[in-house]
Amino acid sequence: MRHALRSLARTPSFAAIAILTLAIGIGTNTAIFALVDELAFKPAQAAGAEDVYYVSPVQIPDYDTIVANKPDGVAAISAVELYGGGGLLQIPGRAAHVRGSRVTGGYADVEQVRPQVGRWINDEDNVGGALDRPVTRRGVTGPSVIGQLGADVIVISDRIWREWFDADRSAVGRTVTLNQRLTRVVGVAPAGFETAIDLWAPFGRRRLLTREELERQRVTKFPRGWEGPRPEPVQPTLIAILRKDPGVDNAVVTARLKAVTAQRPPTLDMPVTDMRFERRHGDDRMVKTGYIILGFAALIFVAACANLGNMLFARATEREGELAVRLSLGATRWSVFNLLFSEALLICAAASAVGLAFASDVLHLFSDAFPAFQLKHSKGVMLDLTIDWRITGYAVAAGAVAATVVGAGSLWRSSRVSLLARLAAASQAVVAKTEGRTLRTMLVSVQVTAAVLLLIATGMLLENTSTRMNRRVLYDTGSMVTATLELPDGYDESRGQHFFDQLLTSVRLIDGVTAAALTDALPAGESPSPRGGLGSLISERSARGLVTRLDGQWIYASPGLLTTLGKTVSKGRDFDGTEQAGTDPVVMVSEWTAQQLWPGEDPIGKRIRCCGAAYLRTVVGVAPNLAESKEKPLALTVGEAMGDGGNGPDTLVYVPAAQHYHATMLVALRSNTPRAVIQPLREAVVALDPAVPVFDAGPADATQFARTSSERAVRLLAGALGLIALGIAVFGVYAIVSYFVSRRSREFGLRLALGSTRGQIIKLVVDYAIHIILVGLLPGVLLASVGTRYFQNELTDLHPNGLTAWVVVPILMLVAGIIAAYIPARRAARVDPYRSLKDL
Repeated sequence: MRHALRSLARTPSFAAIAILTLAIGIGTNTAIFALVDELAFKPAQAAGAEDVYYVSPVQIPDYDTIVANKPDGVAAISAVELYGGGGLLQIPGRAAHVRGSRVTGGYADVEQVRPQVGRWINDEDNVGGALDRPVTRRGVTGPSVIGQLGADVIVISDRIWREWFDADRSAVGRTVTLNQRLTRVVGVAPAGFETAIDLWAPFGRRRLLTREELERQRVTKFPRGWEGPRPEPVQPTLIAILRKDPGVDNAVVTARLKAVTAQRPPTLDMPVTDMRFERRHGDDRMVKTGYIILGFAALIFVAACANLGNMLFARATEREGELAVRLSLGATRWSVFNLLFSEALLICAAASAVGLAFASDVLHLFSDAFPAFQLKHSKGVMLDLTIDWRITGYAVAAGAVAATVVGAGSLWRSSRVSLLARLAAASQAVVAKTEGRTLRTMLVSVQVTAAVLLLIATGMLLENTSTRMNRRVLYDTGSMVTATLELPDGYDESRGQHFFDQLLTSVRLIDGVTAAALTDALPAGESPSPRGGLGSLISERSARGLVTRLDGQWIYASPGLLTTLGKTVSKGRDFDGTEQAGTDPVVMVSEWTAQQLWPGEDPIGKRIRCCGAAYLRTVVGVAPNLAESKEKPLALTVGEAMGDGGNGPDTLVYVPAAQHYHATMLVALRSNTPRAVIQPLREAVVALDPAVPVFDAGPADATQFARTSSERAVRLLAGALGLIALGIAVFGVYAIVSYFVSRRSREFGLRLALGSTRGQIIKLVVDYAIHIILVGLLPGVLLASVGTRYFQNELTDLHPNGLTAWVVVPILMLVAGIIAAYIPARRAARVDPYRSLKDL
């Protein structure tokens, strides 16, 4: 190991380049693994605990019998109501519609989960509580459960604990409001457990329906052509989750459960049910997608290993004379292998450390750029991307794999050192030997193949997500903070308008706030999005008798919205506060809307019928275009990809919010320190009324544009993978061509002395590079073609029919390779023929 360390120290440039190249491959794979692990592997692992099964359907009295007489083979059992315990969760200044589950006291034993703070739901929590308490959720009123709810206590998730309470242990014992009912927090679930659930509430006690209630559920209307007996109404059933003892067969457990409940006589409304055993598992689709992403990231690692192998192979070739001398002086081939392998091991170990540091920095930057990663609509995930033992182990394992693969090459190389041939060579040959050239070419071709696969995959991803990224925001969202407010039912229009006016006055006094306004949506925003409808904008009949009808969107806004968005009116005036209920209805239109409705005319003073109302509104101002649609097909031709493809700015109309009261509004602030004004914004709402829910207070990019930001993050990651692979491949082409030129410098000098032109020498070198690139291009395109068929079957929304990626990527790879080869080609053309002849 000491000899290997001294050998690498004598060539610091070689060691630095080798370590950096492999570190990029290891660091990129480690960062991707951290993301996939957080989004797919950890949730699936938590949801797929060993020996945990769902049992359904279970009659209510049968479940009570099973709990009282738990059969052998059942370690623990609990009744669950998935996503039945959620609703509106609220603390002063913060609110959210959360997902929750109701569980009985045995849930923690089934899951073998222990809270990180406080305790879990127990049997005492499931006793008592409100009987059939009605709950209104988003305008729908109905009973929470048929029975008793149990105590008003909950266990909150790790995400809620960290986001809402800053991971303060004193959160246990605090009172929150759940569905307008005071509820006490008794525990915090461990991190990574059931990440799709925000809270757990008591299951309570379920009851059977009375005969009158059963009769009300009887079906009286049947589809036309119905034949057969009328179905009898049945009693509600439960879903149970149990953990069986290891080694006990499912059929045995099922038989014992049925034996315990067999004593109950069946009835029409409560027949003997055929209990089904279903293994609980995580989201297989997410796990499969995670493996696909890791597979693509592994291509960069393969390319980096191939590049390192090529560098070490060239280094060993240059040292064949040294190795032959070592063998002649008594060294064994095993010692030669140890020397070569030790060098590879040192490089891989250093690359693992550098790669882990690189991954840590990348993950930190990713967390800062995308604090709320949104997997699905209305499902944001706070990513914990800190380096833990899993991520560290992955980086170390990647280094070990690289050392093993490259070490195998070192063993092969050390076995081919010819003692007599190397000692007999008195000088370098005029024409370089072709020994090892095939292997070096294949290693570079592996890098080219990996780059082609990744670039084609990236191109298809960019094409397939183009329609979801079809809105471009034309104003600065990075300095904006937004929060959604929903006034409770006790607010009428007068009181609600007064509250919003007071709130605007308060938030404009917050330090750092430069502008503030109320609106029901932001232009091109997602949650909520601007209102719209077919034929929603109709101009007044012009002097020529023409009426223009447009499909457009409208936004209710208070005075100052344009200033908050960082814009000013293009013509006319902004809303000035004189627009109140009962005054003449007015609007502002965007520049694009004005151009479409009144081309070549002054829109100020024109009238328009819009926004679902039958009366006309007067245009008082023209706002700049703030959003632009870029509708493109999923599959693009080369011409379409090179063209603009845009449909122009959005058709938007702005209506005074004071003339149309809404209890749900979005407060928008502009500040040079946006994160610093989030808490003062919450405090301003609490100071006016602590009962007002505040939803999604935070930077606009993380709330109103969260889904777009997440998709942009995916596109950024895919593009980075493709560029890194391209860079490694181009560097590999440059390195192998440079080595080719250095080994054949005398030959090039002789060719020049015999009459060859410098252009012919450049052509010879570039032709060699093209040969290498084509050897990698052909399998890369072939594998990509086969792979897209598989992905199209697995991912139904993938459309790999566009020509862009299939044409642009090979051309890009070929051009980049030729450029990389041209530099050593010019060096070969500048070889001095006189010096080459002198050295013969």
